[in-house]
Amino acid sequence: MNGQPRIQVSLDELKKDRVRNINALFKTLAKRQGKIVVNLTSSNNTLIFGVSDNSENGSDFLNWRFKTKTENYSALYYERWIPYEADIYYLDRMYFHIYKTDVSETRAIEYVCLHCDANEPDDAQHARFKQSPHLHFSTAEQPLPHSHIALNNGNLNQILSSLASLHQAIKQAVDMIYWQILIPIKDLQPK
Repeated sequence: MNGQPRIQVSLDELKKDRVRNINALFKTLAKRQGKIVVNLTSSNNTLIFGVSDNSENGSDFLNWRFKTKTENYSALYYERWIPYEADIYYLDRMYFHIYKTDVSETRAIEYVCLHCDANEPDDAQHARFKQSPHLHFSTAEQPLPHSHIALNNGNLNQILSSLASLHQAIKQAVDMIYWQILIPIKDLQPK
C-alpha cells in the first residue's frame, strides 16, 4: 500500500452486510450449514470478524474454529479492519486456515491457508504475491509453507478495486479448497 488504503468501507456498511456475506463464503464447506456464527470483536477500534460453530468463543479469535464436512478437519477465518478516517475502515487482512486434527495427539495441525494482505506495502518483499489472495501449504516441505502462491496476480487491480470483487475472489478460492482438497480427503477416508 502506498498512499490511501485499499478496500475502504464505512462502518455502517460493514455492520450491515459483512456478517451475511462472510456466512455465504462457507455455505458449501461448513459442517453445520447455516449454523456458523460470525462474531465481531473490537480492540483499539480495530474490528475483527471471525467465524466459529458457536457464539461463546472468548476474545481470542485466533482460536475460533468451525467444523468442515470433512471429518477431522476444521477451519479458522477472520478479517481485520482498521479505522482510517471518521467512520471509514480499511481491510488489513482476510485469513482462512484449514486444520487437520491429529486425533492421537488431540491437537490441530495447520494444513492449508488462504490469505489476502490487501494493504501490504507496495515496496515490501513479495508484495504483489501477498496482496493477492494467495495459498500456503503448511504441511509441505520448504519452501512451500512460506511461499505465497498468488491466485489473482494477473488481475490484482481489479480484485482489489472493491470489497465485492475481493469477496468474490475469496469465495472462488474457498470453493476451490473445498472441491480440490477437502472433498478428495473425504473420499479417501474410511467409511
